[in-house]
Amino acid sequence: EEVIDDESDPTDTSEDPTTTTEEPTTTTSDATDPAVTTTDADMSRVAGTYNGYAYQTKAEAYPDNGSVNNYPILDEETDLVLNADGTATLKYATSGDVEIETWSISGETLTIDLQGTEVSGTIKDGIVILDMNNSILFFAADGADTSGIGAIRPEEAYVIQGDDFYFGIGPSGFDLDSARTCYQMAADAGVGKGWYGLGRIYEDKSLEEGHFAKAMECYEKAVEMGEPYGWFGEGLLYAYGEGVEQDLAKAYSLFQQAADAGCLMGYNGIALLYWGFAEIPGISSQDGQKGLEYYEKAANSNEWYERVFALNGIGRLYRYGSAGVTQDCSIAIEWFAKAAEEGYPSAMHNLALLYYNGWGVTQDFSIALEWFTKAVDMGYGNSCSNLYYMYENGLGVEQDYAKAIEWCRIGFELGDKTCAYDLGYCYRYGEGVDVDPGQALEYFLIAAREDYPRAFAHVGDMYSLGEGVTADPAKALEYWQKGFELWDSSSAAQLGWAYLYGEGVDVNYETALHYLAYAILYSNYDGYESSKKYAYDRIDEMIDNGYITEEQVEAKMQEIENS
Repeated sequence: EEVIDDESDPTDTSEDPTTTTEEPTTTTSDATDPAVTTTDADMSRVAGTYNGYAYQTKAEAYPDNGSVNNYPILDEETDLVLNADGTATLKYATSGDVEIETWSISGETLTIDLQGTEVSGTIKDGIVILDMNNSILFFAADGADTSGIGAIRPEEAYVIQGDDFYFGIGPSGFDLDSARTCYQMAADAGVGKGWYGLGRIYEDKSLEEGHFAKAMECYEKAVEMGEPYGWFGEGLLYAYGEGVEQDLAKAYSLFQQAADAGCLMGYNGIALLYWGFAEIPGISSQDGQKGLEYYEKAANSNEWYERVFALNGIGRLYRYGSAGVTQDCSIAIEWFAKAAEEGYPSAMHNLALLYYNGWGVTQDFSIALEWFTKAVDMGYGNSCSNLYYMYENGLGVEQDYAKAIEWCRIGFELGDKTCAYDLGYCYRYGEGVDVDPGQALEYFLIAAREDYPRAFAHVGDMYSLGEGVTADPAKALEYWQKGFELWDSSSAAQLGWAYLYGEGVDVNYETALHYLAYAILYSNYDGYESSKKYAYDRIDEMIDNGYITEEQVEAKMQEIENS
């Protein structure tokens, strides 16, 4: 049931932390000057050239740059030269040098007089850090260990900006076009994570034909560039059989490769396999406790996405329950809330579902509406189908068919297959729009292409009736069969009808019973009581006409239960 805009231009580098041509401005320290105990030995000890290593913009200076402000950006074009005579120079590759009149050192505290303004910083283990007015500058002596700074390359900053736009966690909010632009810029510059971001867009927010195949291509390019997130993306496609044949063992292998390379999303993938599937062939049976163990590893990550994915995953595990973990929605809601508070849209959706259904919490449509809406505002299109239903039926809000359709269209544009189905239903039956069989069929076909089970029943019906398309009984049977294989109760019931009355096939009462019995079973899973009632009515009809016996029905139902 995890049925997964701002208009700022990410290419505008006027305030982009990855691009700077101006000399940093400075600020006068308000702190009391420490006693200066500089000696000639101190000066000689630290004198030398410190290569420009990175700079970090301050959030208050460039708020539009979002979480990029949290990362120092590599910059090799500015050097700091400290002379033993107490003078210094800031050397800029793109502009003139700036002379520093004096500098001093006291312990690890470095103070420089930059054009009459005192600038303080630190110097330790060959690393100089200067606190400027709008930014923090990092310089490193030859051989200094710079790993602790955590700096990223300028092109990697585009991935950070892309994530801000994709998840709606930056100050500009959700903007899929800008996210795509940022990821593409990173990918074009040779950053593997940019390809991963593009793959995620194709996988999660697109309904165009072949989008899963395009996602796989992007993930493969990420792997070619040495980006372990690419293995995680590939693993998810194999886990769910999206665009490829489902292969849980291969998914496990890919997730493990990612984890071995230091990507904690790999642990998130392994956790999902352990609790969310009945068995990983050749590896393990379902084990909720192992799922929790792997989620806990990822939940300690400093990376936002790795961490919130794990928090949300733990919530899902408790919501559904698994081998060794008892279902407990009251615990689930705590974990969803943690991830939602950190801004993860998927967790907001899951939190809304619990309030909507009253699972683990008092049912409250108004709170559900609030969280669903917030999730959509942050680009989570799967919540749109829930908003559609709430506005259509007046749940927690005044009934409004026009608003319901509006939410449906938004979800469709954000790649939600449920909304594609809902739009097909609306156009077929005139719910909030004029009846349009052609439009209905178009949306149903898109939903069917995404393996939305119920869509196959409608497409089959429309081919059977010649509704919006030339009647084609063989095509109808083909779609019903596909729906049946996806456990759709209506498709099963329609196949039973076809064999009972000889619609497109020869009459065969035993085969009709077979499909009708499965329609009864499937309705217990998809919740369509109408399918169950129809199947029972047709079975009773066959018994009354002497086509089958009650004993045959009992035997068939027992056979299905045993299988």
